[in-house]
Parts: sequence; C-alpha cells; structure tokens
Amino acid sequence: MKDILILGMPRTGKTTLATKLRKELTNYDLISCDCIRNMLSNCFPQLGIGPDKSAKKNEEVLPNCIYKLLKYNKKRVDTELGFIIEGAQILPDTANSLFKDSIVIFLGYGKKLQKNY
Repeated sequence: MKDILILGMPRTGKTTLATKLRKELTNYDLISCDCIRNMLSNCFPQLGIGPDKSAKKNEEVLPNCIYKLLKYNKKRVDTELGFIIEGAQILPDTANSLFKDSIVIFLGYGKKLQKNY
C-alpha cells in the first residue's frame, strides 16, 4: 500500500481532495503537514521548525520527518494502513526525490486564476 501526498500552493483544493480520498479509502488516515509541523515544533523545539520559523528550515527538516514517520509506520503496523498527507510545505523536487515509494500529487493554479497586478 502506497502513501499519498497531496501537495501544492495554498487554496488549490488539497484539503478538499484529501478529504474526498479519505472517504473512499477507509484504510487510510488523513494528516495535515501543518499538524505534523506544529507537533514537531511543540515537542522538539530544537529542530527549529514551526509556523513562526524560517521557511527554509521548515522546507529542510519537515519533509525528512514526514518521510521517517511514513517509513516507521510501514515497519510497525501489521495491518494495511496508509496515510494521506496534505500540505504546502514540501517542494516538488524534495517530494520527487524523497517519496519515491508514495503517490505524489501536486496541485496548482490554472491560467484563468492567475492575475497580473
């Protein structure tokens, strides 16, 4: 069973898609990258990540923590249980290199939604 990562820009429908998938895939749990980041920030402040921390630090540390969480879950759980992870904190290059055993979906804006200011 492959984990599913739904990543992309804010307000592109990541949570909506993740929620719909979760309703169909009952053997998957849904977790937000924001929840993981906030938990790590509170429990392990030495990591230097969190909503009020450097975006660069979040981009470096958070994907590795999520990768280790998914890898640990695969070793620990006897039953088939997967995760749907949704969020904007993982960049495409990082996701493609780190989460090779997962399904990675990137959502973005269509040309019609882009505005020139």
